[in-house]
Amino acid sequence: MKKTALLFVFLLGIMTVTGFAQDKDASEYMALAEKGDADAQFNLGRCYAKEENYTEAVKWYMKAAKQNHADAQWRLGNYYYNGWAEPEVPQDYAEAAKWYRKAAEQNHADAQCNLGICYEYGYGVPQNYEEAVKWYIKAAEQGIANAQNNLGVCYYWGYGVPQDYEEAVKWYIKAAEKEFAEAQNNLGVCYHHGNGVQQDYAEAFKWYRKAAENGSTIAMINIGDMYRDGNSYEDYKKAESYYMKAVNKGSSDAMIKMGDLYLYNYDDFNDFEDKSWQDCFSKAITWYKLAIEQNNPDGITSLARLFDEYYLELGDKLTIDGVFHEYNSLNDVYPYAKDTLRPCVDELWLSAAQKGSAEAQAVIGFKKFVEKNFDEAMEWYIKAKENGATCVYRRINVILPIDIAIMLCDHFKKHSFEYDFYFADKKPDLDLFSNHFNGWQIYVFPGTGWSDVSYYDQSSDHIYVTVTKNDKFGLIKLSKDGKLLEKTPIIYDSYFYYYDDDENDKFHTELNGQDVKFDL
Repeated sequence: MKKTALLFVFLLGIMTVTGFAQDKDASEYMALAEKGDADAQFNLGRCYAKEENYTEAVKWYMKAAKQNHADAQWRLGNYYYNGWAEPEVPQDYAEAAKWYRKAAEQNHADAQCNLGICYEYGYGVPQNYEEAVKWYIKAAEQGIANAQNNLGVCYYWGYGVPQDYEEAVKWYIKAAEKEFAEAQNNLGVCYHHGNGVQQDYAEAFKWYRKAAENGSTIAMINIGDMYRDGNSYEDYKKAESYYMKAVNKGSSDAMIKMGDLYLYNYDDFNDFEDKSWQDCFSKAITWYKLAIEQNNPDGITSLARLFDEYYLELGDKLTIDGVFHEYNSLNDVYPYAKDTLRPCVDELWLSAAQKGSAEAQAVIGFKKFVEKNFDEAMEWYIKAKENGATCVYRRINVILPIDIAIMLCDHFKKHSFEYDFYFADKKPDLDLFSNHFNGWQIYVFPGTGWSDVSYYDQSSDHIYVTVTKNDKFGLIKLSKDGKLLEKTPIIYDSYFYYYDDDENDKFHTELNGQDVKFDL
């Protein structure tokens, strides 16, 4: 399953606060403010802020905040968080968190939400998901839509609380009903994938559309994905339309989606009928380049994936210049235009991983795993998970849930001597058009496959893993904590398959033309 991102957008700007006096001229508050009246000082600060005189605004907010005026403390926290009054008030997360806390302890709901954000991301305070959840709950119970959404995110991913999709949905609904776009998108994600609710594409589409109408670019992308993948109905023109809506709002993720549409769906898209494959290929590269120029590391990942596929199919002898022989624009994308693909691919994956691409971090983790650098592999896998990766995916080579990848890494670190053949030095001869997938390939059963890589049957107390390398196949059975339960002998020139409807839930393989069942 292609992961649909959950968007975390936090509103830290100036929000409406109830109970304020009607807007007046600053002169009407000045006399009282100079006498030390905290409410007048706060309202005077608001007048200056409205005139965009942030230096004076902060001056009067500070006076009110020091008198324990909660609204002023919250506003002051926003100024420090965003650096709105630099250089007089530079961006300072620690100061922001300090003032948020003072207001939050007076039950100021917006400040509680913002303090939760600081704890979730470690802004000005040590990162602490449990503390984040505590403050989100306080704000969410007072009806703050942003906090309700953020609390839903914590339950969805298990940040500071046990993972609970149904609880996540509950909080998303509360925020979504307040027209909070990010919660509407997140609720759409839950319906799209059946997390916490019955899977319902129509309902997912409904919430994505509401979020898109409220300006969510990730919802626009998700609608495009539904049209592209046929979850509503397949319509590449409509997919393009929604991707372009997001592009026009500045979304670099949508630029990558446009590149993917040209690259992978060129022969299905009506506008492509009169275009050559090379034309579409060139357009895809252009879109990826635009995303890279927007500092989106996933643009680099897209190039890495593309080059990786060519390397896997054509090997070391092919140069990038040979692939893009007539597209000089490639030289502007990456400096290795004359090099062979292998070093370029390696550099691209690493560059994307270092810049924060979760997919690239997962791939680098796998590369380190194959090299038996288990500690480094684990570090990259954990980074990938923290950045939202749900699976490790590399065409031909590997496909498995990220949690299982972490478990396998720990297992192989302790037992790699039992699996030496998996780390053989023999260089594979890759043939994409045969039934023999050389190189590493990992599948986890039950419950994972090409369209379902982020799941496995969590009700099962064990996990089956097939691993292949260089036409050697093995099957192992692990407990969920990574303990080896059983394994098959090494099988040659074969392929394991698993039927959910097998009466005994057995694995099969074909040996010497005969179907063989394994009792693992």
